[in-house]
Amino acid sequence: MAESPAHSLLSIDRFLPEKLRRLDNPWHALQARILLFLLAVNIAIFGPVSILMLSVSLLGIMDLWLPTLVALVAVTIQGLCLFYFYRSANLYISRVVYAILALGQVVFATVVTGGWHSPIAIFLLTMPIMIGLVVSAWEGFAFAVLTLAIYSTMFVLHLNGYEFVQMMTEDSTQWWQISLWLSTAATIAGSLFLYNYSANDLSRSVNADKARLEFDANYDSLTGAYNQQAFLDLLNDTLMDPTRVERDALVYIEISNLRHIDLLFGFEITDRVLKEVQQLIRTALGNHEAISRYSENSFLVFCPQIPDIGAFISTLIRLQSIRSQQISTETIDAITFEILVGAAVVEGRVSSDTFVDAAVANAREGDTSLFMRLEE
Repeated sequence: MAESPAHSLLSIDRFLPEKLRRLDNPWHALQARILLFLLAVNIAIFGPVSILMLSVSLLGIMDLWLPTLVALVAVTIQGLCLFYFYRSANLYISRVVYAILALGQVVFATVVTGGWHSPIAIFLLTMPIMIGLVVSAWEGFAFAVLTLAIYSTMFVLHLNGYEFVQMMTEDSTQWWQISLWLSTAATIAGSLFLYNYSANDLSRSVNADKARLEFDANYDSLTGAYNQQAFLDLLNDTLMDPTRVERDALVYIEISNLRHIDLLFGFEITDRVLKEVQQLIRTALGNHEAISRYSENSFLVFCPQIPDIGAFISTLIRLQSIRSQQISTETIDAITFEILVGAAVVEGRVSSDTFVDAAVANAREGDTSLFMRLEE
């Protein structure tokens, strides 16, 4: 199956810790992706900005030592979160640690840049959105209340004449503002993309589960042939069709010594024999026929619309000629399995039970007759 464009574009899953690649809960899988994305984006943005501000300060172009220090602390915090995320692979604790540290660093930056008047204060209001994306809606709501409380406190202090010491001038916070705007824009765009990808991923997973359940309900897991119930339903619907006028056949193949093989060599050899017999059936009768694993040691094959009864008898004779076969393994030179073959041919309507019983009875009669003709 070809990968979707989103799946091809998004390779973030391969960078998740091994434990978090196998999350059953799609919401947790999404949060793991978003958390990794946020940490990587923040480090990718604040790291170069820190180096740039440090270079500007060293060259004496501007005095950015304090914002450089704050940016380096932010990068270090993000790096420690990323390290813990990989080391513990504990999604819940990693999310909470990220939420607390992220809010803490923005509150600190807001306070040292003027509090209520800080040009960074607007980003304080965006933090609950980020936390809601990474942790959960409830934590996002709780942090929104906390953020509003902090912001309101700053406003009340401002109304009462208290002014925060602006340790960094507005000019020196421009790099911070640019970094935060880039981080916010990247976070929103990346989260929307990840939400869309995860929704598609969930849809693919649901469709795959539905297909697997449908397969398990209708097919034998070992051989891939129809199971007994699905085959009988198909057979009965076909046979009882009032407009049906074709001549149809049913072939019964039984591995007569399969139980003996199972007792001697175990289930792995038994499974191999079953697969070998199914391959012999497909070779003799063709892939277009409906094959069923009817019981532990038998198969049924429905051959609809037989135009030439002589050609069908020739096919049965070929099956009869391979009634004793051998397979070998790395540890066993030869394992002989024996098959019984019988068939019934019907023209007109007949019940599926009668059709199956006729084919089974004919197989167990021996070589006296290859098939039994049934009529309406």
